[in-house]
Amino acid sequence: MIVILACVYALTGMGSGVVTGFLSLLAYNKFALSTTAIGTAISLYFLAGVLAKPLMGFLYNRWGARTALIIPMVLAGILTVGIALSPWQLIFIPLIILLGISIPVSPIILTEAAENCDQATMAFSVGLIYTCYGLSFITTFLAGWLAEIHSLELSYICAAILFWISAGIASLLTKKRLSKA
Repeated sequence: MIVILACVYALTGMGSGVVTGFLSLLAYNKFALSTTAIGTAISLYFLAGVLAKPLMGFLYNRWGARTALIIPMVLAGILTVGIALSPWQLIFIPLIILLGISIPVSPIILTEAAENCDQATMAFSVGLIYTCYGLSFITTFLAGWLAEIHSLELSYICAAILFWISAGIASLLTKKRLSKA
């Protein structure tokens, strides 16, 4: 269970690292946005993520970790491809905000880990999850290389694939059993 959660969180971090790492380049090169507009888009992305954390907790309480991780990760992949391939400047910032809402899955990951660990392994489990998340630096380097030799859009498509793989791994979690309370 913890290994699955660590993998989901690591892949999510890898995808979001690419998205945030190259967002300003994509906004400038593809949409010719001003520095102020780019800063606003990035701020709105992070603000949406902060405001979405209670939503992630609600999804977890309602459907359990499996569904609460699959839905945002599938959505994040779709939105990431939309951002990369959209020819319309006006849709860029709304897509960034929606993506910011779908990515912050840490409340789900950490709550599921806490509910499925005993006290003796809790600290190790959380440490493992955060260590795996820290591996996201690898994809930022690889996405930069990919953007250099191919295109920035291809880097975003690879990030979307990481989100979708994350959703696939999350599907390995057990379904939440609904109580008859």
